[in-house]
Amino acid sequence: MKIWPGRWIAEEQWPSPNVSTKKFGLSHNGILQEVKDSTVGERNEKTVLIPSSFACGSAGGCMIPGNEPADLAQNQACDDGLSRCWHGDVVDTIDILGSPSVQLEISSDKPVATLCARLVDVFPDGKATLISIGILNLTHRNGHSADEISALKAGEHYNIQLDLDVAGYTVHAGHQLRLALSQSYWPNSIWPPPSTPVLQLHFVSPPVFTLPLRKRGVDINNNDELFNDLGQPVVNPHALSVKEIRTPSLQRYTTHDTQTQSHKTTREMDKGEFQRLDNNTIFGASLIEVYDVVEGEPLSAKVFTETNTRVARKETGTGQTAELFDTFVNTKSVLSADESHFHSECEVKAWCENEMVFENQWKKAIPRFNM
Repeated sequence: MKIWPGRWIAEEQWPSPNVSTKKFGLSHNGILQEVKDSTVGERNEKTVLIPSSFACGSAGGCMIPGNEPADLAQNQACDDGLSRCWHGDVVDTIDILGSPSVQLEISSDKPVATLCARLVDVFPDGKATLISIGILNLTHRNGHSADEISALKAGEHYNIQLDLDVAGYTVHAGHQLRLALSQSYWPNSIWPPPSTPVLQLHFVSPPVFTLPLRKRGVDINNNDELFNDLGQPVVNPHALSVKEIRTPSLQRYTTHDTQTQSHKTTREMDKGEFQRLDNNTIFGASLIEVYDVVEGEPLSAKVFTETNTRVARKETGTGQTAELFDTFVNTKSVLSADESHFHSECEVKAWCENEMVFENQWKKAIPRFNM
């Protein structure tokens, strides 16, 4: 993985007087244009459709990534091509600090719909890097408690605000900002609704994107210099001494079957196997996740997960009398859904010295409740 240049910053209070917001209007032809407080964005009777391809999201990485490149968000160009996008040129370098947000007027022909907004840094060579993302199940537009959640009414217009994740990021002069809207972000975050809606963005109420920007240079009063040199990282003096038996590895890949129109993402994570040198205990684990969906068939979405875990002691150390053992646990689960319920099927098996000592299977149906 390449080192991404960055720096530590410090704020004495939050919200910070060093951060202000800049607003951009979204035009129907894909332009992000700065608007002043005394003006509004584009207002007219035009509409644009928000795309819904299940292939959108394949470059999103994992929701909770580790430190491996395969788990991180990749070049966003493919996902952007499956989204409705707006662009704005960055003339002077800017520092984003805080939560971007977008205010939109939306309508849907189905009771359940989801909206994903991504803020992307587009480099001069076309490479697109994810800055921040926000996702909203539109039945949660008024809040997330049970009495606030309500289905959408076909054809009715809703004014919603979608907040993106907090970000601290520098966009350099000569780059572009891209705001990308989509209905889908599979398999990272969005489970497809029971049926794919026609989701429209309206311009009767001007759509506005709000960006929190931190002052730069001599205009800012801060304590950033306190973090210029943090020294070397502290190493745990009590870390276990181990011998590697099997090397950890991670693979994550996506395939698109042009015959069946299925999109499948597979993540294979081998955590390796190691032996403690103090007591010869062996521990190892592996995980496989498979996310599968057929384009245009939201009820085909399915996730398969399998884990394997081994803990053993095959020999004792010099002068030790610890008990020898070899245990292994395998779990499998499948998650799918129909129009009204999620369906979970799980299995767990355990062995000791190659003899199965435990086995259980169970199924559960969970109401979708506007999902």
